[in-house]
Amino acid sequence: MGNKLIIDIEPSCSKPSWLSAVEPFIEAVLKDLNLTNWELSVLFCSDSFIQKLNKQYRSIDAATDVLSFEQGDEYTDEEGNVLFVAGDIIISMDMI
Repeated sequence: MGNKLIIDIEPSCSKPSWLSAVEPFIEAVLKDLNLTNWELSVLFCSDSFIQKLNKQYRSIDAATDVLSFEQGDEYTDEEGNVLFVAGDIIISMDMI
């Protein structure tokens, strides 16, 4: 079993040409760190979207470049594989 990566882009954002390189890059980082059976979600979004999250979760009414939400749970998938749910990374396309 390998890692499960969920890479997405907020509907209001245009799909960047480099989006297809994100998953291989994250896989390479996880491999270099010797981390397997990890689940990680990465969402690219707008400043307005990340500002709402920043206000909701950090009480800061401003956009930021990156937010991360650690999960740290494990679950067993349909095939019986145990996965470590690392959490979510939210990245503002406007900031990068």
